[in-house]
Amino acid sequence: MARAWTTYDWIKLLGTILLLILLFFCISRPGSAAIAPTLTTPAPGTLQGPTVDLSGTGTPGGFIQLLLNGNKVGVPVRIGSDGRWALPGFNFGAPGNYTLTLQPVNARGTSLGPGTDLSFTVPAPAGNLQISEPASGAQVPAGTFQLRGVGTPGEELEVFEDNTSLGRVTVNPDGTWTLAVPPPMAGEHTYEVRGASATTSIQVTVAAAARTAADCTKDFTLSFSNGQTVARPFRFGGEGAGQGYTVTVKRGERIVGSRDVPLDATCGWSYRSDPGPGPITYEVRPIGAPPSDPPLQTINLTVR
Repeated sequence: MARAWTTYDWIKLLGTILLLILLFFCISRPGSAAIAPTLTTPAPGTLQGPTVDLSGTGTPGGFIQLLLNGNKVGVPVRIGSDGRWALPGFNFGAPGNYTLTLQPVNARGTSLGPGTDLSFTVPAPAGNLQISEPASGAQVPAGTFQLRGVGTPGEELEVFEDNTSLGRVTVNPDGTWTLAVPPPMAGEHTYEVRGASATTSIQVTVAAAARTAADCTKDFTLSFSNGQTVARPFRFGGEGAGQGYTVTVKRGERIVGSRDVPLDATCGWSYRSDPGPGPITYEVRPIGAPPSDPPLQTINLTVR
């Protein structure tokens, strides 16, 4: 004979039903969607200086990892319960272009989804002419190398190697400039950059090139651009392929000189000239090419 249900049995049944209902809602309830992190200040673009106060929004109680040009900066930043976050005194670094990424992460720094990329430019201080690379006193490998620095945007600079002009370069809108130095001789050299109101210089030691000849297949390059006004003497060159290049010098349509410049062991070439003042033209062809062949490049200069 079946036992009659007691009050205790009904209480147990009701408790089981309530527990099942609670489990159902816990399992079927969707998780809260993460809010994509945003930056409120500063606005993307050109900054007033390298150090700024960052602030923005995100998932309340969550974390944001900052990355600068793909590299993590510091530890994850905690987002407040109101969905706001702040990081005062953030430093971008030297003048240049940067990508700041706001990456949503958990407390352990594990990514929770795609980040938000923002572009910024740190301008060079006006009148602050510098050579940033290579450092003064450094040793650089044989062959072409890059001189890099900062200056006033739009300013025209002339670069010298031991008082020999390497040509002119214009400072970019972001305050940076770059000049390719054609292969110098081994040893110590002074590189000087002269602007309208400032001058700066460094000393660099260039390593000796290997004695073995290289099988050169590099693209042809020429360090000077057409139309420059340069001081005398000056030096230009670059890299290339084959045996080297023939440089033909012209005053108007009259040929005043020609010289073969073989490639060195780094596949580089360099031509130094000290002509009189006035307009002058240089044509560059592969060694052995007939003078009637179109030149690889022609540069028209004004020598002062």
